[in-house]
Amino acid sequence: MIASVYTHSPGGVSGTPLRCRRGSPPNLKEAAVIRLVPSARPARRALASPTERGALVDRRVNAPPQLRDVDRYNRRFYERCWRAASLLAMPGVRAPAKPEGLQVEIGCGLRPRLPLSEALFVDVSPTACTKLQRAGARVIRASIDALPFASGAISQLYLFDILEHVSDDVGVGRELARVSAADGWLVLSTPLHVHRWHEFDRVVGHARRYQPRALVDLLCGSGFTLEGFARFGMRPRSAWLVRLGAYYLVHWPRTALRFQERLLRLTQRWARPTQLRRAGVDEFLVQVADADGAVTAWRHRRPN
Repeated sequence: MIASVYTHSPGGVSGTPLRCRRGSPPNLKEAAVIRLVPSARPARRALASPTERGALVDRRVNAPPQLRDVDRYNRRFYERCWRAASLLAMPGVRAPAKPEGLQVEIGCGLRPRLPLSEALFVDVSPTACTKLQRAGARVIRASIDALPFASGAISQLYLFDILEHVSDDVGVGRELARVSAADGWLVLSTPLHVHRWHEFDRVVGHARRYQPRALVDLLCGSGFTLEGFARFGMRPRSAWLVRLGAYYLVHWPRTALRFQERLLRLTQRWARPTQLRRAGVDEFLVQVADADGAVTAWRHRRPN
C-alpha cells in the first residue's frame, strides 16, 4: 500500500573534520528546550519529563570539545543563512506504507517538507523557529542529539540532509531510537560515497558522506530495519554551478538564497513527491552504487 507522506559511522567518514575557530561553547540551554508554542499543546504528552531533560543536557555538557567543532560551525553557518532566507516548503516523499501518529520533522530550517499545519517541527536555530512559528507551525527549539521527547513517544521521524552534519552520528542514532515508538517510522536523506566529496560538502557543514554499507550498519545498529529507498540529491550536476553556489553562500548568503528560492519556486511547478519503493538491504546497496544520495525509510524494532 502506497500512501502520501509529505515530508527532509564508522567507516563512512570522508575527508578531514571541519575546523572552527575555538571560542566559548554554545549556550547549552538551547540544546534542551526550549519552547513549545501554544498551538503545539496536543503534542505535549510526547515531551520528556524534567528528569529526562536534565539527563540530556548533562550528556551534551560531557561531550568532548573536539566533537562539537562541526556542530558549532553548522549552528553559526545556518543561523546566518536563515536570517537571510524566507520560508519555502519543499516537495515531499511517498513512503512505502501508511504511517500513523505524531509526525516530527527535525532540522528543516526554512525548507520544511511536512505540512506546517500537520506536523511538529524541531530545529536548533532561533531564527528558523521564529519564522516557522510566524507561519503557523508548531515548533520546538532543540538539538537532534538531545530531543525533548519521552522515550518511545514518536511514531514518525523525518530528517532530510541532517545526519551527515552531526559530529556524533552514532549518538544521534541512539537518540532517534530512544524517542521512536515500536514499529515507528524514520525517513531520512543522506549524501553517499566518500569519493564524491566536494568543496561544497565542506562549505555547507558536512562532517561526512556515507558509504551505503556504513549507513546501513549505523541505523541497523541503532535498532532500525530498512523498508524502502529512493535515489535522492540536492546538489546540482554542474561542478561550476556548485563552486559558484558555495562561494556565494560564504560571502553573500542573502544573494545566494534569493537565487535559490527563485529557482526552487520555478521548478516546484513540476516537482512531485519522491517515491520510495520497498526494498531490502541487498537491493539498496546495488541500486545506490552510483547515486549521489538517497532517501531511506526505516522501521524501529524494539528488542523483545
